[in-house]
Amino acid sequence: MLFKSSDMREIKVRRVVSPLIVKDRRNLRPVVITVTIIALTVWTWFIYERGRASVIFHADAAALKITQLNEVNLELTAERDQVQAAIEPLKARAEKHRQAAYQAQTQVTALQNETANLRRQIDELRRLLDPIAGPITITPPVLIRRANNSVNYQMQISLTQPRIDEEPLEGELVLQVRGRLDGQERYLSLAELTQGERTAHRIRFRRFQLVEGRLTLPVGFIPDEILVMAIPHDRRIGGTQQLFKWVWSDELPTDEQ
Repeated sequence: MLFKSSDMREIKVRRVVSPLIVKDRRNLRPVVITVTIIALTVWTWFIYERGRASVIFHADAAALKITQLNEVNLELTAERDQVQAAIEPLKARAEKHRQAAYQAQTQVTALQNETANLRRQIDELRRLLDPIAGPITITPPVLIRRANNSVNYQMQISLTQPRIDEEPLEGELVLQVRGRLDGQERYLSLAELTQGERTAHRIRFRRFQLVEGRLTLPVGFIPDEILVMAIPHDRRIGGTQQLFKWVWSDELPTDEQ
């Protein structure tokens, strides 16, 4: 740089350059380390707080979800209990119907077996009889209803034979009554008609015998036919069977008999 003096002379001024003083970097290391530690601490705290906030948020959401699920579970449990309470009477009623149906089926099966057994007995008795009627004559049964009672009857059956032997004819008189009970066809044996007192009437006669007895029908039984079979002990003589319609008359009052 040039300056002019009063006497117009040029004076050349030299530029003074200040020397650059370079400080020792070793003195900055503690500062850098401290700043780095502070930065890491701040970053760590930030990450920790962020994670903790996230955990708290998710924990609260999970707790809310669990609470909602518990409420739904309680509602479903209450609804299930109500449905079960409503089903119990239906189950009990269905069980009663099932037991009643089973009992009815058992009774029907027993009646069918009994009817089949009686039919087999009838077939067996018929096989014992000679195809051609034997010498025994059976008159139609006299059935008297006792005291206006539709189930108790007095029975009389007459048996005759033309043979004249010194030895009387001996054998059995067997009865079967066919009818309907509760809409089902039934065959009643003499044992059933006499409450188990007898299975046959004993016969023993030379020319004539009157067989008497009492018959008791099951309540509701509607008789249709009565089969009478006279079966001699001596198979050579030959038996007789007769099928009659069930015809009855009322018992006469005591003062008219």
